[in-house]
Amino acid sequence: GDGNGNGNGNFAEDHQEDEELQPELVYEPSKVADYDCAEVSCCGASFRQRLAEEGDEEASTSSALHFREVYQARSVQSLRKVYSIDCEDNGGMVVFGGEKGLASVYGVHHAAETCDDHAKVKCDTPLVSCDNLLNAKLHNSWLSHVQFLSPQSQSQDQKLLLSASNDGTVCIWDIHRVADGHAKGFHVPHCVCMSGPELHAKGIFSAHFDSTGNRIASGSKDCCVGLSRG
Repeated sequence: GDGNGNGNGNFAEDHQEDEELQPELVYEPSKVADYDCAEVSCCGASFRQRLAEEGDEEASTSSALHFREVYQARSVQSLRKVYSIDCEDNGGMVVFGGEKGLASVYGVHHAAETCDDHAKVKCDTPLVSCDNLLNAKLHNSWLSHVQFLSPQSQSQDQKLLLSASNDGTVCIWDIHRVADGHAKGFHVPHCVCMSGPELHAKGIFSAHFDSTGNRIASGSKDCCVGLSRG
């Protein structure tokens, strides 16, 4: 304590000392920024167009396509464990949250045809290729939630990602801008904002960003629900 009955009396001083020891990060454009272009949004549209041409009108107009059988699961090489996942609204990118505060962002491409010889063979499984765009160190403990923010919640030169962790914090990152991190092979995105110690006393198990009100709801094992503004 600080002698006045306040157990957190030295937190600000200690936190300031920690910040002084950290080298200043230099942020550069990431592969996500290069990938995040008009071509990505065209992929989802062309896929729905092919469904409409095949007579699947319901699936071509729905925002949620039905499940399709795939030949094999894809391994996320940068993560040994995956605890959370989110897909961009237009289907262009997927983010995985894993152990030790690590996250990976992949770009997803749908092939122009569903098979090598579409005229001769009817194939229900579209060919998909994935590019690893970013491996990032976001928190000090495993990630319970990752979520792409809606376009109306950010400027055109941003790609914002919400993350929540077992370390008790919620953060919003701009993954268009990254700096070299201390973890080998992992970068540090630009942190737009981070929750303080007053939000939760223990790890966060669930979170969600409400784009209509720019609010963040979080649930923790401290038996509390937090409501913050992004």
